[in-house]
Amino acid sequence: MSAGGFAASEVLPTDDTESVRVPTKAAREMPAGTLATESGYSKVQVYYATDRQRNHVPLAAYELSGQKTTFMALSFLSLLSIAYAGLSTIRSRTKAAGISAMLGCSTGCLAGGLIFLGQTTIEKHGVNYTGERGQFTHGIAEVSVPDLHERGVVERPSLLKFEVREDQTKHLVLTKAIELLDEDFNLKISNAVATAPAHDLLVFIHGYNVSFEAALLRTAQLAVDLPFEGVPVCYSWPSQATLTGYPIDANNADWTVPHLKDFLLALATDTGAESINVIAHSMGNRAMTGAIRQISQQQTP
Repeated sequence: MSAGGFAASEVLPTDDTESVRVPTKAAREMPAGTLATESGYSKVQVYYATDRQRNHVPLAAYELSGQKTTFMALSFLSLLSIAYAGLSTIRSRTKAAGISAMLGCSTGCLAGGLIFLGQTTIEKHGVNYTGERGQFTHGIAEVSVPDLHERGVVERPSLLKFEVREDQTKHLVLTKAIELLDEDFNLKISNAVATAPAHDLLVFIHGYNVSFEAALLRTAQLAVDLPFEGVPVCYSWPSQATLTGYPIDANNADWTVPHLKDFLLALATDTGAESINVIAHSMGNRAMTGAIRQISQQQTP
């Protein structure tokens, strides 16, 4: 499609496709700006735009690396068990109180173990974003992709594999997210397009229940797996990143439409890209179709 046009598609489920383990070294076609290392992974540059609220906790600050959901569940169960133990003690139910107290202590210890074992030793820089609405901004991120990456999979630490902390030789890891001023962003992405093997953009718009970090990881995974030799871009709107956040996500997917429209038009006019390929997943289609509709109405005489 010529510059200024948009090729749109939805990510289809890959449950019926066989997983293929592929190397991510220079022998493969890789996204523009990718740096292959001798440490078992490659560094993939992903440009991003977002209207999420910036998190007051920077990316470099301590966080659980891969088991945040498990940690929260264990912590909640521990508190609930301890509270029940206290209530049982008041009611003189000593047996129930003892069992609940043991359960609370056990789950609390497991949660504490996740904090200790899950502390990342990977150096990270930059900003992070919440699920709240914020000012539109953009920047550039860096995602490490393991050399033995499995096509169609965003590898993350898993308790089923006895993994707690991130390992760049095994997992996709967000290591950098730097906000850029408008002129700096335009200059960098234009230069990236001009020097890329393919002078194209791949814009990924995530769906419901997705965090900013997860959106960037998925964008890098898609660009590597396609494979895509142009410049990958992630558009991240304020999803709550929770199963219960569907109604808020639906409202925010509509709210983000004008921002997405302006961003797509800016990419078409300012980057020199020969084509802009838009991939929208799940609720991201709601934002994408709204933006494309507004662009069409705006360009209609």
